[in-house]
Amino acid sequence: MTSEWIPVNLKERLYYIDALRAFLMTYGIVLHADMFMQENIRTFINDSSHLFRMQTFFIVSGFFTAMIFFKSSSLRTFCRRVASILIPFFLFVLCANPFANYILAQTAGSEQSFKDLILNGPAVGLEPPLGITWHLHLWFLATLAIFTCVYPAIKWLTQTPVVIKALKICVDWVKWKSLSFLLLTCTIVFSSVILRGLYFITLEKYMAGNPFNHILVSTVEYIPFFAVGAILFFYKPLFELFHHFFYGQMLVAFAGFILLHYFADPLKNYIGDMGFELCLRTAGAFCSVYSANLLFNFFSRFFNGRGRVAKFLSDAAYSVYLLHLYILIGIYYFFYEPGQTSTLTYLISIIATYGACLAIHHFVISKFKITRALINGKLPEAPISAEQK
Repeated sequence: MTSEWIPVNLKERLYYIDALRAFLMTYGIVLHADMFMQENIRTFINDSSHLFRMQTFFIVSGFFTAMIFFKSSSLRTFCRRVASILIPFFLFVLCANPFANYILAQTAGSEQSFKDLILNGPAVGLEPPLGITWHLHLWFLATLAIFTCVYPAIKWLTQTPVVIKALKICVDWVKWKSLSFLLLTCTIVFSSVILRGLYFITLEKYMAGNPFNHILVSTVEYIPFFAVGAILFFYKPLFELFHHFFYGQMLVAFAGFILLHYFADPLKNYIGDMGFELCLRTAGAFCSVYSANLLFNFFSRFFNGRGRVAKFLSDAAYSVYLLHLYILIGIYYFFYEPGQTSTLTYLISIIATYGACLAIHHFVISKFKITRALINGKLPEAPISAEQK
């Protein structure tokens, strides 16, 4: 292992990465509250979120996973990490999602019983404000658990001589940082697109309609971002490169993405639907990397402090994400009048949901060890033995 393969700032917590993670999780409220908006605005909110949110989240997750396993690579650490992800996942999937799906079906006028909905799925033709799936918004926890399980393989692969040589060429030997970042971006983008394409060619026809299809597709599509996050922790030159903002390249990437949408119809006639979809995914992936670059730079500049409020909001982010969708669905079911979409309703629902989630976290979840473990993924620390002392 070369001298560059040392962890960055191991003795000093990078608070802005905590803040960035909290922002990305809390942004779920902004995304899912779009059920209160018109269809065209809902599409815009969804499309814009899909350009940056989960890609940046998995970069951050890869960084933190590498840091956790660098501090302790024991089997106990591995088990605790997986448990902290899967315990909340199974708790909410089994105890909350069935009722949330039932309420969603009721908002769409379904006459199915709770038992029929759970056993047979939603009736054909229902148009609820959100899609009815067994995992709802929690799919990312399953994907994150998969990434955690395969992290040792990712670490081994990213530290092989071939990868180290490629990183040195990309980051150290190229004189211009902009070209280095462009090479890095192309590697991430084409890795993601190629893996997604291979899945489409080999498994999509067998997995279509399978309840685990979305999780598997997401795992394949986002694993390059997770791997880059892990490398950011271990390879300091790449970490420093990622903290230079390449606004010119970002503007080109977004301009290309917008032009693809603008000329969608003639392009589809020329290259076909599949060719256009490939171009759109590639352009979107470029936008995702540059969005992550922008967010890293923005948060490192403006959110690198650690006050009491920032600590509370960061600690509460996990709880907020787990709980927010159920509160939004409740607001929609009990207070929303169909057809009365408005920006004011959208904003009020966001503020009310965020406030309720923070209150539940502060007054309930953070007060008890059992709720911290079950909902916030904070497992109790084992006592230190005399030998360890």
